[in-house]
Amino acid sequence: MQQCFGERPDSCAAEVARSLGLLGYCLAALGRTSEAVAAVEEALRLVLPHVERDPEAHGDLVEVLTRHYMKWAASIGHAGDQSLLGRGGG
Repeated sequence: MQQCFGERPDSCAAEVARSLGLLGYCLAALGRTSEAVAAVEEALRLVLPHVERDPEAHGDLVEVLTRHYMKWAASIGHAGDQSLLGRGGG
């Protein structure tokens, strides 16, 4: 994975973020919402810097991740990390 990030950091970040988003979805489906929130938060932290440099890059991914993040965070009474919300493509 280190090699991937060295050669194509934008693409690798998006793929890892997608995987973390899928993990979050699975955890939420199992009722492990706190863990789902943490997985999606990590995904957003990983991909947002790339989207901020190029708003067309992975904006749809950020939009979906943000939507799930806010929904799951609210369901457990967690406001979510405000530094992540409103950034990127959505």
